[in-house]
Amino acid sequence: MIIPEGVTYISGSCFDTCYNLEELTLPESLTSIAKEAFVGSYIKELTIQAAVTEIGENAFPDSMSLHVHAGSYAEEYAKENGLTYDIVE
Repeated sequence: MIIPEGVTYISGSCFDTCYNLEELTLPESLTSIAKEAFVGSYIKELTIQAAVTEIGENAFPDSMSLHVHAGSYAEEYAKENGLTYDIVE
């Protein structure tokens, strides 16, 4: 699945019951991820670009591994919520 450049927002439950998607890289244009956007999805790995400055409560399931940029809001969010993450360049 490709989320095209120009998309700036992902709504709540957007990926609920998304069974066949295991990895996803969000576009650089994305700035906001809603509450519970990925809860109920089977995505195992998600790359979040540095432009994301807003992430809602419980946006990601605990089983998801996040790939974030050093010093980004997504890194802060992952730390504060005890989520598994690594740093990408």
